[in-house]
Amino acid sequence: PLTRQVFPCQQNECLKEVPQPMRDMYDRLAEEYPALVKETFAEDSDFEIMALTKPPFNLKESDLFTKTVLVLMSRNIDDAALVLFAKAVSRGALPSLKQLFLDDNQISDDGFATLMPLLNKDDKLSGLTEFGIGSGITDKGMKEFADILSSGALPQLLELWLQRNNISDRGVFALADAVGKGALPALAMLWIDSPSAELTAYCSSKSIKLNCF
Repeated sequence: PLTRQVFPCQQNECLKEVPQPMRDMYDRLAEEYPALVKETFAEDSDFEIMALTKPPFNLKESDLFTKTVLVLMSRNIDDAALVLFAKAVSRGALPSLKQLFLDDNQISDDGFATLMPLLNKDDKLSGLTEFGIGSGITDKGMKEFADILSSGALPQLLELWLQRNNISDRGVFALADAVGKGALPALAMLWIDSPSAELTAYCSSKSIKLNCF
């Protein structure tokens, strides 16, 4: 479409960067061909979804709307890449996803925070049954995670993989406490690194089975 040539960045915020003559051209196009312009800018979602076909994700186009299990372990996914992933999912990618593994990457608390809204009850990733993330999550991230779980996030989750992060007993206590109060009602297994005897006993009292690496 002609508007793709005028605004190749395909982001509405880019308009402020466009010279005035080109902005005037866009205004004329919008006035004369409103349906065309609306359709072109609606394709922003396609642009963001297609980001999942590129590194570090490298999904096939055929998987973008059909994948139920996604293993992205050890892909050097950092916080910036996770933002792209979250945007694609929020735009409609991976609607049938049930298992998501982001273990052994370079995801920090900040990156994890961008994904958390999608885990909320009735949001895009709320139906996950298995979930793993790492490897830069700390007690701070776990506390934030526990908070959204307490509000009803991930109600169908059966297994949670948190090994090889920087989470101490304190962070897992926050998670276990949330579970003890009704969060993650379906949780059957929690994978973590070398828990203390105290933590093991506490998780057992909350009916959480620990599996350690």
